Amino acid sequence: HVQTTTMNTRLHAHRKRAGIWRAIGWTLFILLAAAGGAAAQTAVDLQLVLAVDASGSVDQVRFELQKRGYVAAFRHARVLQAVRSGPNRAIAVTMVQWTGPMLQVQVVGWTLIGDEETAVAFSDAIERAPRQLFGGGTSISGAID
Repeated sequence: HVQTTTMNTRLHAHRKRAGIWRAIGWTLFILLAAAGGAAAQTAVDLQLVLAVDASGSVDQVRFELQKRGYVAAFRHARVLQAVRSGPNRAIAVTMVQWTGPMLQVQVVGWTLIGDEETAVAFSDAIERAPRQLFGGGTSISGAID
């Protein structure tokens, strides 16, 4: 029984880590060219879409984990240093929640980040953004489309 419990604990931890990395891999994608919108009106080094998986397989704990990771990233000095390292010294970023092929919602609008103040304001907006989608299938290709 002890051996089975230990194996189950290890399996659960492995699945949790794999799920986190899968979520990170699927939720972050980069748009190098965007047509229209406020972000396209200002020269930036990167237009970044942070995509948070809100599909039925993501419970509230994992959903919040995704958000906390983005909040921590935009409050980190290395991220701001990277943002300011390009020729335009700024990026445009937004956040969406997604599930199935036709279920995506922008929860934080396009934001220009070029200094600590704007990075912290963006991370605060992420932190305040409530979950707006609560189920459905999982279709990253639908979100990208």
